Amino acid sequence: MRSWLKDWAKRGHNIFIHKHLYRSELPSCLEDAYTALTAYLAKTEETEDMVLRIIENRAASLHQQQSLMLEGFERLDLMSHLSRTQALLIYTLIRLVDGSPRQRALGEAAFSTLDQWCQEMRDAALTEAPRLYETLGQLRSNDIGGGSGRAEFAVWQAWILSESLRRTWMLVSGTFYVYHDKTNGWPGCSGFLMFTTRQGLWEAPNAWRWVQQVREQNPLFQQSVNLPGLMEDTSPAEIDSFTNQLLSILLSPEDMTRWATRTAQIEG
Repeated sequence: MRSWLKDWAKRGHNIFIHKHLYRSELPSCLEDAYTALTAYLAKTEETEDMVLRIIENRAASLHQQQSLMLEGFERLDLMSHLSRTQALLIYTLIRLVDGSPRQRALGEAAFSTLDQWCQEMRDAALTEAPRLYETLGQLRSNDIGGGSGRAEFAVWQAWILSESLRRTWMLVSGTFYVYHDKTNGWPGCSGFLMFTTRQGLWEAPNAWRWVQQVREQNPLFQQSVNLPGLMEDTSPAEIDSFTNQLLSILLSPEDMTRWATRTAQIEG
């Protein structure tokens, strides 16, 4: 989790915030989360108390802003649902990795709101699904991949948004799984979804390269509840960092080592 935070602070993207998702404009809630995160990563013993107060204030402000929007009957679009959920996830991860009892308690206290926002994000995504599927369906057209540019970019952007939604949903679920009291089960964001696991697609530098890779190789679209099934027909090198990290949470180090050893022997 700490590496996810550091990647976003240093590179502007990580395994659930795509490099090109907010390229034109970073939502204000994520601007606040980013500045709070960079302050946290740069804190010293002398500034620690001040930085933690900043994080508490920013997280409280996020809650307040969303409450005011709801009171004003303002309807959120899909990007707003995604960005606020990602912002709250960032604050929650900071608090969970901090190690202090107070921050850990504040992080766990945010679970109910994170769960609610995650569910609302998913509901909004289901409403938008026909439009996204229509755009993604252009991949079946011979016009895509021929260098036209505009159509390729539209398909790529639709995939970036839909994959970002899926990854954020899964990381919220994973956070609950790791940190929530297992005797009470873990709340919300339950169920399963399909997501892309092929190495290189999330990291593709542009639309043309993404389209070419999708057409050249199976994108390995996988059900989240059947991740271990990937190990039957693929090697760790074929799977992206996000999926490998999820597998490392679900499986033991011994299972991961056996998988790598077995596929190396087969390929060798």
